[in-house]
Amino acid sequence: MSKKQIMKTCGKIGNEVSENLLNGNSMNAQKVQEILVKNIGAKKAGKVQITDDLESFKAFMKKELDISDELSEQFFYGSKSAVIPGPKTNRSMLSLRTNSMKPVEIVNLTTHELEHVLNQRLGFRARMENLYTKVRGKKYLENYTKKYGELLNKKIWLCREIFF
Repeated sequence: MSKKQIMKTCGKIGNEVSENLLNGNSMNAQKVQEILVKNIGAKKAGKVQITDDLESFKAFMKKELDISDELSEQFFYGSKSAVIPGPKTNRSMLSLRTNSMKPVEIVNLTTHELEHVLNQRLGFRARMENLYTKVRGKKYLENYTKKYGELLNKKIWLCREIFF
């Protein structure tokens, strides 16, 4: 998708989310997944895991980035929402927690984060990253994510020792 097409799709999704909220429906991860499937198709939406619970967030972070449960938990509670790329399985996770938000915030946050997801999975940069991964090989990717996860885990323990 081009950037312009991604922006139009996010606009459609935003309109649909706001219509659902105006009709009195609640907006949860499952409903956002349904809207995403409707707008970009089941195959493309299948590459995106939308969740709002801590356990699936920690499992994704551990599996994809080798990040500890403690760091994942801090990241989960330290943000309203996040889009995490999964380099090992070529999937993205959208952690979308809209339970305690006002309707205006829900529409804004959902469309904003889905814009990140679409750029990450369907944009030009995503195609280039997939090509780069194919050229470098799976072993390179595994070593890179392992090293990155270890560095993040070391940094969090160092920060904990200094500040706590």
